[in-house]
Amino acid sequence: MNLTDPPQALAEPTRDGWHSAWAWLMRRCLWLGLVALAPLAAQTQETLQCRLDGEVLAGDGPAAVSGRSGERVCVDAQGTERQRGAWLEGRPIGPQRLNDEQGRLRQLTYATGGRQPVLMEFLEDGSLRALRCAPTSLLPEDRHPCGHLGQDVETRLYLTPGQLQSVVRYRAGQLRHQSVLDDQGRVVRTESLQEGRRVKQVFYPSGRLRSQTDLLERDPGGPQGREGVAREWSEDGQLTQELTWVNGEERRLEQWYPGGQRKLLQQMAREGRHRWRVSESFRVDGSRLSVVTERNGRLWGWQRAYDESGRLVREDEYGERGELLRSRRYGPDGQVQQEERIRDDAGAT
Repeated sequence: MNLTDPPQALAEPTRDGWHSAWAWLMRRCLWLGLVALAPLAAQTQETLQCRLDGEVLAGDGPAAVSGRSGERVCVDAQGTERQRGAWLEGRPIGPQRLNDEQGRLRQLTYATGGRQPVLMEFLEDGSLRALRCAPTSLLPEDRHPCGHLGQDVETRLYLTPGQLQSVVRYRAGQLRHQSVLDDQGRVVRTESLQEGRRVKQVFYPSGRLRSQTDLLERDPGGPQGREGVAREWSEDGQLTQELTWVNGEERRLEQWYPGGQRKLLQQMAREGRHRWRVSESFRVDGSRLSVVTERNGRLWGWQRAYDESGRLVREDEYGERGELLRSRRYGPDGQVQQEERIRDDAGAT
């Protein structure tokens, strides 16, 4: 597949759950980014001549600097500087610059221990294509767009020169707001920080809200997990799904039919080393369809199925390892019509 051809998976988002729209947009943004950087990627495939503190290196890859320290500078066959940055014991450290064949700055990062907390990518006209900020300023160039001068700063990011891709607003290196646009200039995704909560929204092409996650803003490296609610709507505005997290774990999931009738209710809990999930399914008329209990991802205990009138018609019992132990069928009078017991070492008796 050609890099600039959109993958089939990006052609149309699915609606398999609250995260589907978000995942689709992430894949699409990744593809758009690859398209934008394709010319630069092709240019940097050529072999460069690199020096470390003036000493010629055997190649232009990381292996040529293995275990060594110094300033690494790489030029192309025309003598244009393409890469510059310090290395410490075989790893990039501090500011790292990547230029195109015209010598124009296309990427600026700050490396710390193999990570790049600050990233700035530029197009050929000097406009920004991507921006990632750190809590403190690490580069003179990041002070203004990352909001390290004491106020919120709004920055426009472009997919190609003149084609707006998103608008971001930072303050003290923290993303306060982001709007992502499609190729027709419509807002397809937003992210904002509102009174200590991180709110992410995805929109249909019509502009109607498709999904929203509303989570407490916490330190990504902290011990606490996500806490909040994610919701998804159909294009006509009907709520179709709601998922709740508490202390980093899913606690409750509800789904609804297009008409608003409950379709599914899942409740989750943790007891010691065991994680429980009880799922109740319903028909479109509101009658109960089944009740399923899981422990640690396996069926456990009695699983029950009901007919349209709400009458119990079947029960299956599962054991500690998720194995079927017993099965019952009920008649119209509610009495057991058939029961099978499953031996632990063989088939049914």
